[in-house]
Amino acid sequence: MYNIQTQFDPRELDFQAQNELISIIPNFESKQLKFIQGTFGPFIPSVPCNVPLWMALSLKKQQKCQIKPPLWLDVQKLTHKLKEENENEQITTIHKHFMEISLQLLTYASDDLQNPEEIRSLIEDIWNIRLSKIRKSYSAIQTEAYAIEANNFTKMEIEMIKPFFTTIMKVFDKFSTKLQVRLEEQESNEIEPNYSEYENEFENENQNQNEIENENQNQFENENQNQNEIENENNNNNNQIENEIENQNQNQIENENENQPIKRKLRRFTSDTKK
Repeated sequence: MYNIQTQFDPRELDFQAQNELISIIPNFESKQLKFIQGTFGPFIPSVPCNVPLWMALSLKKQQKCQIKPPLWLDVQKLTHKLKEENENEQITTIHKHFMEISLQLLTYASDDLQNPEEIRSLIEDIWNIRLSKIRKSYSAIQTEAYAIEANNFTKMEIEMIKPFFTTIMKVFDKFSTKLQVRLEEQESNEIEPNYSEYENEFENENQNQNEIENENQNQFENENQNQNEIENENNNNNNQIENEIENQNQNQIENENENQPIKRKLRRFTSDTKK
């Protein structure tokens, strides 16, 4: 019997996000390229075109393009979105792959972003506010709410809350069925209903689900930390390459200066020989 996967991990969400189209400015010339996802190009230097994120990142690594960030990945737009999140009790609308695209561009194409550190800070603030609102939804379910509004979730947020909501709905269904059967039995026997056993069972289920929620949260935080480590490593590699190029240029200049007297003597000797 096959096990059907009901949840995606962060790496699979990154893979899905890389199919989103993004604009690039190529510095090379090429005809149209055909893929399963579609046909992209032609590529003309300095002429913007749309390609999947995975292609944009690949060309960026080869230094064949400049990536134009999405309109929403801007300090002004993110500041407005942060204000909107603070002013609304409900989660507001953002791109379905908000975190995945942001982290990948900050990691692999930060030089194409204006004020990348400020952008990173705003994204973290927006993310934390949205998580706080999701936790309030949990609390509502655990108290008196029979239904909650679950609109405008991103793909990553859906995957974070999916285990909790699917499990809690199964628990409610199981308890309601058992409780209905027991109430019918007790009514027929005229016995006072005893709800304590259901309350204890529900608390145990709730505690187990909280542990699952914390585990999922830690997994996503670890993925974000890994992205930051990759970004730092890329920055260090870029600095090392720049230093090596600078040293090579300096050595070349020094060698040229050392060879100048030799070249002058050689020209003088050649001139005297011709005379």
